[in-house]
Formats: sequence, structure tokens, C-alpha cells
Amino acid sequence: MNIDGLLVWLRSQGDRVPRRVIEECARRGDAMAERLAGIIRDADAWDEYESEEQWLHAFHAVHVLGLMDSALAGEALTHAMRCDPDDVGGSSLGRLALAEWPAFFRNKPAQVLIGLSSRLQDRSEGSHARTCAMYVLLEHAVRTNEQPLEELLDAIAALAGNAEEDLDFRLLAGDTLLDFPRPRHRELLRQLAEHPCDFHYFDTRDVEEIYAEGCDIHVWDKYTDPWRFYEPAALHEREQEREQLARRHAYASSLPLVRETPKVGRNDPCPCGSGKKYKKCCLDAER
Repeated sequence: MNIDGLLVWLRSQGDRVPRRVIEECARRGDAMAERLAGIIRDADAWDEYESEEQWLHAFHAVHVLGLMDSALAGEALTHAMRCDPDDVGGSSLGRLALAEWPAFFRNKPAQVLIGLSSRLQDRSEGSHARTCAMYVLLEHAVRTNEQPLEELLDAIAALAGNAEEDLDFRLLAGDTLLDFPRPRHRELLRQLAEHPCDFHYFDTRDVEEIYAEGCDIHVWDKYTDPWRFYEPAALHEREQEREQLARRHAYASSLPLVRETPKVGRNDPCPCGSGKKYKKCCLDAER
């Protein structure tokens, strides 16, 4: 197939796309990356409540770009980070855990990571995009030692402690620092834990328990292969779920309708309490 044919087929298959097709799309290089970047730039693609098919098309685009090692693919993925679940109908890449993003950037050139460092410091970016960048940079620092981990943690702590920053981002940054419990950040995390907010991130008990354990947690280790979504076992599992759902729906449709309240007969006393028969009172009004 040419690129157009692949993209049409990819969209038509929904969540039944096998991994070999994702890998074949990635082999098409920058010509394919440019097309996928266009899909990601289409903001409507991220609203799954508008179109599940459209959302999956963009979802596939992210996974194809994650296999590509070009700067163009990295730039397209960086743009995808901006699709905040809270900004696009509550849907979007919420299906992608924050810790999945490092896997998509492991093969990207250094210039892409430099761009993510700038994004982390940019207050005009949304909290979701900045937190995604934070995870990618931390994973890279732990894995390669090219950027000193302690310097990066201190930079994140400075953002978390800055009262001029968005509160949600400060709490997300603090939650990330809990995965790397350093004594110098303990008081900051206690203060953040006591900060009133609408959503629970962590509390002082969490801080004390994590510092008592005192070990680093690399949450992205559980998400080293997001392409498992396309493996035969995952495809088979989703197919079974669809079949079970269809059987439950068919069974529910075959059941007789059960009224919540008994049916009122034409000659029964009217439920309104008038003393008249139902047919001479509210039945006529309902008609």
C-alpha cells in the first residue's frame, strides 16, 4: 500500500490494528510522519466523545511516531502532549498514562529533548504537557546519565515551590518528586500536601510513609512497551470483551419489560385520589 492506502486502512480497523501494520507505517519515514503530524494537529481528533474512530486514528498516529527516530516525529509527539484531557471534552490521551510518554521519546534525537526542557519551564503550556515533559526528561536522566538527575530534581522542586506557578502543576510536580524522596525536598512536599485543592494528589501521611521507605520509584518501568496494545493477546482480549458485551445486550433486550409501578386499569380508582374511575379522570387528561 501507499501512504494514503495505509492511513485509510488504519482508520477503518479501529482497535483491531495488528502491530506489524504499526511497524510498517513507521518504516515509511518522514513522508508518513508529516501526515501523522497533520492528524495530531487536528484538535477534534482528540475528543473521543465526538468520534471514537477519529480518536483511535490519532491514537495510532502517536504509536507510529513513537517508533520513528526522527526530529520530525519527536516534534509531532511534543505537539500531542498539548492535548490535555481537561481541555478536550474530558477525553483525549487520558488513555495514555503519563508514564507511557518516555517510551515514545527513547529513540528521539537530542534536539527534541532540549525542546522538552524548554517546555517544562514554559508557563504558557498546560499542566498536562509540562508533566509529560517532566516524565520524559526524568526517564532520560535515569537511563543515560547525560543530564544530572539531581539537578533536574532541584529544577522541578523550584517549580513546585513557586507560588506563581499553576497550583495543579505544582502538585503534579510534587507528586513526581515523591518518586525521588530527597531530604532537601521533604519540607516543600509537606507544605504542598497541606495545600487545599479540589483534587487529592497526596497528603502528609503519604509524604511520611514514602520518606520512611526512602527508595526511588521509576513508574515508567511498567510502561516500557505501549505497543502491547497491538499484540495478538491484546487484540483477542478486546474481541472477547466485545462478544461478551454483545451477549449481555442481546440477553437484556430479550427480557420482558417490567414496570416500576403497577399498570392502572381503565375501571380502577384513579391514582390522583379524585374518587372517579381512571377512564373518566386522568386517562382522558393524559390522552
